[in-house]
Amino acid sequence: MLGPLDDAAARTTLTDLWGAPPDDQTLARLLAATGGNPRLLVAVAGTEPTTEVAGTATLDELVRSERQRLDEDSCALLDAIGVLAGLDISVLAAAADLPIDAATDAAARLAGAGLTLDASGRMAPVLVSTVRQLVPATEIATLVDRAATTAVRMGHDLTGIAEHIRGSVVASAAAAACLIGAARQVLDDAPHRAQIWLEAAGHGGAAEGDLAAMRALVAFRQDRVRETVTAVDELLRVDPQWHEGPLRREAVEAGAVMLARRGAWERSAALATAAGPDVGNAVALAAIARVALGDAKGVRALGDDAAGPTAPQLRAAAAASLARGLVMTFDDDPTPALSQLLDATRLYELSTPTVRLPMAPHALAALVAYQLWEFDVAWQILEDPPAQDGGESVGEQLLRAWVALRRGDWVRALAAVEQHQTAGYRDPRDALVGYAVQAGVARRRGDLQGMDRAWRDARTLLLRQTPDLLIVQAVGELLITGARLGDRATVRSSLRAIRQLLARAGHPPLWTLPHLWDEMHIAITCDDLKGARTAAQTAASLPTSIGRARVVTAAAACWVDALAETAGTDRIRGAATGLADIGLTWEASRLAGAAAIRMADSAAMRSLLQFARGLTAERTPQLTTTTSDLSPRERDVAAHLLAGLTYREIGGQLYIAPKTVEHHVARIRRKLGVKTRAELLLALRRHVAIV
Repeated sequence: MLGPLDDAAARTTLTDLWGAPPDDQTLARLLAATGGNPRLLVAVAGTEPTTEVAGTATLDELVRSERQRLDEDSCALLDAIGVLAGLDISVLAAAADLPIDAATDAAARLAGAGLTLDASGRMAPVLVSTVRQLVPATEIATLVDRAATTAVRMGHDLTGIAEHIRGSVVASAAAAACLIGAARQVLDDAPHRAQIWLEAAGHGGAAEGDLAAMRALVAFRQDRVRETVTAVDELLRVDPQWHEGPLRREAVEAGAVMLARRGAWERSAALATAAGPDVGNAVALAAIARVALGDAKGVRALGDDAAGPTAPQLRAAAAASLARGLVMTFDDDPTPALSQLLDATRLYELSTPTVRLPMAPHALAALVAYQLWEFDVAWQILEDPPAQDGGESVGEQLLRAWVALRRGDWVRALAAVEQHQTAGYRDPRDALVGYAVQAGVARRRGDLQGMDRAWRDARTLLLRQTPDLLIVQAVGELLITGARLGDRATVRSSLRAIRQLLARAGHPPLWTLPHLWDEMHIAITCDDLKGARTAAQTAASLPTSIGRARVVTAAAACWVDALAETAGTDRIRGAATGLADIGLTWEASRLAGAAAIRMADSAAMRSLLQFARGLTAERTPQLTTTTSDLSPRERDVAAHLLAGLTYREIGGQLYIAPKTVEHHVARIRRKLGVKTRAELLLALRRHVAIV
C-alpha cells in the first residue's frame, strides 16, 4: 500500500481525476476525511469535481470487497474500530472479543489493506461512518457494552467511550456505569458536560444511588445548595449501603461541606461522621463541624480515632492529621495545634482532595495563629497559601481581611470586603465576617455612619444565625458595634448564645480568651464596669501558659482598673506597650487615652495623652509606590486619605493646617484627573500601596 499523500501529491491526483485542480478548502477537507490514504481519496473524490466530502458507493464497495478478503479477527476488529473510533487498542480488542495479541496482528492487517491509517487502529473519518453503517444495530450494542465494561474495569479515560454510548443510545448497566464515570472525570473542568452524560445515564438505566450521587456532585460544583442537599438525601434514601462506594461517599462529603458553609453544623457533622474515618475527608469534616459546635467531647473522640495507626491512604492521613490539630485547640496549652495544622496543610497539598473542606487547612492554621494573637504569623500563612483547585475561597479572602483589620491595615481590609459585598454574599457566615470587618474599621475610625450600616446589615443575620466557634471573634466585633449603637437586646441575646457555646466547649483558652476580651469591651461600651471586671477576671483565671495571652489578660485587668481610677501611670504604660508589641496598637492607644482622661493629675494626663498619640503615630501609613507626579508631601496626604482620616486628622498627624491639607488634596485631584472624592479614593487605590 502507498503511504499517505501530502498536499502536492493529493492535488496532482485530484487534478488527474477531475481534469482541473481542486481549491484549497476542498483539498483540505478531503485530506482530513481520508487521512491522505490514496485508495480512500480516489473512492471519495470520484471523477467529477465536487465540494462534498462524504461516503460514496465506490467507498461502500471497497469496504465490502476488503471484508470478504479479511479473516474473522480482522473483520471483528474493523467493526469495533468503526463503531468505537478513537479508543485505545486494548479497549477495541475487548470490544471485538479478541486477545490483545490477536487484535494487534489484526490491526496490522487492516493497515496493510488500507482500512486504517496505521497499525494502532486509527481510521480515517470518512471510513468510520461507512464501516459503522455496515454493522448491525445488535452488534453495535454488543461492541459498546464490551468496551464500556473494559474501560471501567481498567480505569481508562471514559470520556471517549461516553460519547459513543450517548450516540449509540445503548442502555445497559455497563454503559450507564461508564457514563457516570465519565461524568465524574470531567466534573471539575466541565460540569455542564458532566450534566449531559448524567442525563444519558439516567435514560440508560443507571443505578439510582449513582445517579443521586452524581446529581449531588454536579450541584455542589455549581454551588447550588438546595439541589445538593436534596440529592444527598435521595442517595441516603435509595441506598443504605452508600458508604461502600467511593462516588457515593464523595457525594455525602459534598453535602456535609455545603451544609457547613450554610451554618448547618449539626447535620454536617452527622453526615461526615456517617461517612466514616477510613477514606477521604470524613474525619476532618466531622472535626471541623464539632469544633464549630463547641462539641469538645465529640472532637476529642474523633481525635482518639485519628490517633491510631496512620491510614495508608494519603488523603485519610491528611484528614486524621487535621483532626488531631483541631483537638489540640481545646487543650490548656493550644500552641502545638498551630504546627500540627501546618503539617496537615502540607499533607492536603499533596493529596489533592476531591471535595474541598468548608475551611481549608491553611485557613484553619491561620485562624489558630490569630486566636493565639500571632497576627503576623496568620497573615504570612494566608499570604502564601498552598495551591488548590478553584483558587482561594471567599471565606479565605475574608479571613485575610479580618487579619488585616487586626494588624491595622484598614485599607486592605476594606478593599477585600468591598469586592464581595458588591457581588453579594452567598453564605451567611461569610457575610457576618464581611460586616464585622466593616464595623471594625468604622469603629476604629470613629465613623458612626459606617458602624450603623454594618450593624443594620449584620443584625438580621445575627438574629437568624447561631454563632459558631470559628466566627466568634467576628461576632464579638459586631456586638461591640451593636453596644456602641445602643442595641442592647440583640447584643445580650447573641452574648448568651456565645456563652452557651463556650460552656459546651469547656471554655478552652484558645477560643475563650479572645471572646472575653471582646466581652470586656462590650461591657465598657455599655458603662458596665462590673461586667467588664468580671470578664477581665475570668480571662485571668483561664489555665493558659501562652505568653501573649498573659499580655492580654494583664492589659484587660489594667484597663478595668484604669476606668476605676486605680491603675498607676507606669502600669498603664506597661500594659499599653505590651498590647502594641503583640500588634494591638489601636487598642493600646485607646487604653492609654481612656486612662489619661480619668487622671486627676493634669501632668500625668498630658503625659499619657502624648504617649497614646505616640502609639498611633507609629501606625502612620507610608507609601511604597505611587505615581511619580505627586510630591513627597502629597504622597503623605494621599496615604492618610486612604487610611480614612479627615482633613483635620491629617493636619494633626502632619502638623499642618486643615486648609493646607485641602489645598494638597485639590492638587492631587488635578494631577490624577479626578473630580469627586470617590473617584479620588479609587484612583489612589490603583496607584498607591500602603504599608
